Amino acid sequence: MTGRLAGIDAWRGISVALVALSHLARWSNLQTNFTRETSVALGHLGQLGVEVFFGISGFVIARGLLHEARLGRISFRAFYIRRCFRILPPLVLYLAAVVILVVLGSLPPEALQALRSLTFTCNIVACGDYSGWHLWSLSVEEQFYIALPLLFFLSAGYWRITVPLACLAMPFCTIALYGTGHNELATALRMFLTIAAGVLCAFAETQLVPAVRRASGWTFGVAVIAVVALWMTPSTAATTVVQCFALPAAIMWVLLGAAMRDGVVNSLLARSPLPRLGLISYGVYLWQELATYPWPGAGPLFYLLSTVGCVAVAAASYRWIEQPLIDRGRQLARAQGQRVPAATDRPPAGHHLTASAACHCSTDVRTAQPSALGVVRL
Repeated sequence: MTGRLAGIDAWRGISVALVALSHLARWSNLQTNFTRETSVALGHLGQLGVEVFFGISGFVIARGLLHEARLGRISFRAFYIRRCFRILPPLVLYLAAVVILVVLGSLPPEALQALRSLTFTCNIVACGDYSGWHLWSLSVEEQFYIALPLLFFLSAGYWRITVPLACLAMPFCTIALYGTGHNELATALRMFLTIAAGVLCAFAETQLVPAVRRASGWTFGVAVIAVVALWMTPSTAATTVVQCFALPAAIMWVLLGAAMRDGVVNSLLARSPLPRLGLISYGVYLWQELATYPWPGAGPLFYLLSTVGCVAVAAASYRWIEQPLIDRGRQLARAQGQRVPAATDRPPAGHHLTASAACHCSTDVRTAQPSALGVVRL
């Protein structure tokens, strides 16, 4: 796993596996094989998997922008070139498959509404039938990719203050919106709380690295239990307040432990198939929706084969479509005057964090120093 941190990729793998399992339990024809309580519980765990993805994205994207600032400049143009070449090709391929299945009559016409996902508004208006439901989370991430660099730009020389303050304010604003009866706005803002926690951790990385390394191992196990317990707890006025603050913090504590610590658990995760699944998790996340679709007459054998097929398609997509286009995006970003680290710039594996669905930076987590004021470039 050269140039990547296997612990983070393992959590990506765990997260996408939880999403696929929850969809099998709640929406596929296999749902009749689960009790209602089991189906609901697995559904909650699938949503939790998405939250873990959000935390990773917030940390990695913010860390990449801080790294660019340390080099002297942040180029929006280069950033969005890399984003487009990373996100759009697999999404367009998936949407093409949906269109073909609609033309063949295998999916209903409303499935074509999944094309709206190209506007990244599926968290505002549902995108089609089940085949497009999962694209809401991609819309959340893309809106974050727009908002965070824009906040850097608008903050001018004060981004080291304004960006963390904006993230710290988000849970308070969420609670205030719930308290004043603006539930829809509060729910929409709540989708971004774990992303904001990831951003805060990137800004505080220098302080967090020694704290995470000194912490007792049991604290990370407790954090995992706390994450699951908080997520599964029914929402009331009191529990919502706790969830808005404690849940993102607990998720990030677990992820930071995976990113910055050695140990038996991280070693086992790194040697398991989970990091490889995490490497292709974006493709798996897209295609699992068709693999778990409630196809007429589909049974256990079909869903076993469709799940295996989903992983195979995602692996092929990553090998022959995504990785070449990611490299092409880096080349175009360099042409914009933005230095993007090449594969040969990387320190030994396991000593830094890069993004599979985000930026690719080569800063060691043990020595990362958020920069002094950098130049924000359009």
